[in-house]
Amino acid sequence: MRNIGRNATILVDHIVMALGFIPLTLYISLVENIGLSSEVLGWGMVSFMAGLSIAFLVASTIPIKPSRIIVVSYSILATTCLILPYTTNPFIILIIRLLQGVSITSIPVLTLHINKLFQGSEGFIASSIVLAGIFTGSYLGSILPTIIKDIVSTYIFIAIIIFAIIMLWVSIYDKDFEKPAITDKLGKDAWFDPVIWSWGISFHILLGILYGFLGLIDYLKDIGMIYVTIDVRMFSLAATMWTIIAGFYGYVLSRVSEDIVRVSINTMIVIYVITITGLLLTVYTVPPLSDVGLLLVTITQAGGVPFWTMIGQIYADKPMKVFATGLIANLGTLTGSLTMKTLSSKELFSLVLIVMVIIGFAATIITFIPTRKYKKISYSIG
Repeated sequence: MRNIGRNATILVDHIVMALGFIPLTLYISLVENIGLSSEVLGWGMVSFMAGLSIAFLVASTIPIKPSRIIVVSYSILATTCLILPYTTNPFIILIIRLLQGVSITSIPVLTLHINKLFQGSEGFIASSIVLAGIFTGSYLGSILPTIIKDIVSTYIFIAIIIFAIIMLWVSIYDKDFEKPAITDKLGKDAWFDPVIWSWGISFHILLGILYGFLGLIDYLKDIGMIYVTIDVRMFSLAATMWTIIAGFYGYVLSRVSEDIVRVSINTMIVIYVITITGLLLTVYTVPPLSDVGLLLVTITQAGGVPFWTMIGQIYADKPMKVFATGLIANLGTLTGSLTMKTLSSKELFSLVLIVMVIIGFAATIITFIPTRKYKKISYSIG
């Protein structure tokens, strides 16, 4: 019975995660329906990513139960879904998109939740399924308007579902979270930890690439930076697939070695190798090779599995360190999307992407050094 409850939690957390990211891509259909330019589309995505970065700062500095934080933020998200379809002013739209991004506090909260329930090898698979919810949501956001037809009705439907699910979630899982003390807020102990910086930067780069492409695929195609035929739907499905694969990859490795830290870093290295290959094909070739490249680039989403599994387990009793590392990493959603939005030439675009992956790959390797003190995290394989 206990296992049934734990397994059900994975599914429920996946659904909650997905709900937060439906508005990310639903916005594309809204822009098309009210006739706004591709520039507004692009900046609206950047604004969402800026809010997503702020979400981690919110989660790490407010000394209340993480479960209560997610209820408040998702309530704001649902409210913005009710307002956005009736708004045509580009400036107000950007403000609402920023608020929607800020509302996505689910990543650190649900990661903390699932890693407390699933330690060791199980954590890889559990984390991968929950994190896959990000792209389940982005996929649903891209197809719902074609199912419901009316964009206003779609937003109203999503708002109602968000309200209902989040209230059900907190009624079930609020007891799983504790209120952090004021002294647990971010301080020197967090910011002077080299693990937080090296591991955070490692995933920062992958998130920059991931959300830069996810939010700006149509924009980048329009201005000639990339030549692909893939849309947001295919991108989202591929990212979901890679996430699940990474979870099982980490699980298999961890069954051989109990060293969660080394397994996590080695998994991240493999993800970077595939990412680099995908970027070269995406930037320097045309379809079908560029399409293959972009599908390989979607493996960047899978980086969340080793990232959150390792940081969630070595700092299971220090949630503010988890939030601090997540903040550094998730700033990549802003820096990556903003960088891709403002680059003026294909040559500069390709150069910046190459520099980004070099920095991220180097940070991954460097993480081996400060994590030596975590030589082996023992757990019961089951």
